[in-house]
Amino acid sequence: VEHELGLLKKGDRIVALDVGGETLAEVAPIVDQCHPGDDDNIARNAFRRTVVDPINAHLRAVRDHQAAEQSPLAETILAVASDSSIHPQGSKLRILFVTDGLQNSALQSAYRRGSTFPAPGGQSLKGVVIKLVLIKNGRDLRRQPRAIAQLTLWLEQAGGQVIASEPGWLSLAKSERHGGKR
Repeated sequence: VEHELGLLKKGDRIVALDVGGETLAEVAPIVDQCHPGDDDNIARNAFRRTVVDPINAHLRAVRDHQAAEQSPLAETILAVASDSSIHPQGSKLRILFVTDGLQNSALQSAYRRGSTFPAPGGQSLKGVVIKLVLIKNGRDLRRQPRAIAQLTLWLEQAGGQVIASEPGWLSLAKSERHGGKR
């Protein structure tokens, strides 16, 4: 997350949300700030204090949360991309989405046998860059390779540009899923 924050330029807006299965209207931002720049130490310290530190504190705290009953990943990304307060028409949007990739909602569920995403209605994510930061879900590791592939494909079909580096643990999960050994 800090690496991605380091790529931002002065004036870029940072909105950090924890949507944990709630509708976007119910979510209070963790951070909603413009990058003050890094021209001097005062600006760098302001950025760390108002952006980096609150996000890191939230990421530490979220580790202790109970698993949510739903995980509407695709719906959340669509909601963020279509929210004019976050993504005004004509602006660029880059979503850094920290996830295990396990979609679980009425739209599609990694937990329902044979469940697949419906065809997206148009190109609602056209021009949106979605970077997936994939985290290991020890409980459902065997489901992750297929779920991540399905989510990525659906986001691309909806017009999004998806960036996802495959972590080593995901390669091992794929191997195990196809009969390999750890």
